[in-house]
Amino acid sequence: MSNQKKKQEEKNILIVYAHPEPTSFTGILKNQAVEYFQQQGHSVAVSDLYEMNWNAVANRTDFTKEVKGFFKLQLEQRQNTLIEEIKIEQAKVEKANLVIFIFPLWRLRLPAILKGWFDPTPWSYQWPKLYNNGIFKDKKALLCVTTPEEKVTFSERGLFGNISKITYPLTHGCLYFCGFNILPPIYHYSINNEESQEKSLKAWGEKLEKVIDENPIEFNKLTDYGEGGLTEGKKTDFERIGDYL
Repeated sequence: MSNQKKKQEEKNILIVYAHPEPTSFTGILKNQAVEYFQQQGHSVAVSDLYEMNWNAVANRTDFTKEVKGFFKLQLEQRQNTLIEEIKIEQAKVEKANLVIFIFPLWRLRLPAILKGWFDPTPWSYQWPKLYNNGIFKDKKALLCVTTPEEKVTFSERGLFGNISKITYPLTHGCLYFCGFNILPPIYHYSINNEESQEKSLKAWGEKLEKVIDENPIEFNKLTDYGEGGLTEGKKTDFERIGDYL
């Protein structure tokens, strides 16, 4: 392979990692991803939120200028006075071709520190620059989620319900909302079980090998919604994401 061809194929990968224990199985999956992409010649950046001691509370301290009077977060975020820590994270995302979020599912929710990464790390958006018209429409995003629970408990009729619908606020409400092309997520179940860990590592390796060229989930476009924001005669995005367990 020529250097020119290798350079053309090189991608910028951002891994946003949220687990407080570096030696956890979730951490092992993160390390596996970093090692694989580096071996393939890609550029890899990691935002280890706990290691960074990321401030997950969006407030007045996110801005370099004093905010006087009534505090409206979204309005202030558009003034380009964000502190350097947040601008660094914005720059990482803007540079990335693929953003991978690796985190455990706790009480059917993502870790608060990860939710707190999204709130103060905004990108300017306004109609119609949403969803398929969003500013990140040329980027891909992938969720890599771990849980100690068995897969059956996250099935459609399981104790906790369809896991893809649990993560829907993140895939659709945060990522696709900004334009990201959402790749089929990968979920790692029963991670406290040694046999399950071996299967997960194998499945994760196979996922990494195809992720660069993998096709995203085909969500509805803005033009698919009629008056009142309703789709007619098509599966809803909530139904589409539910196809991926």
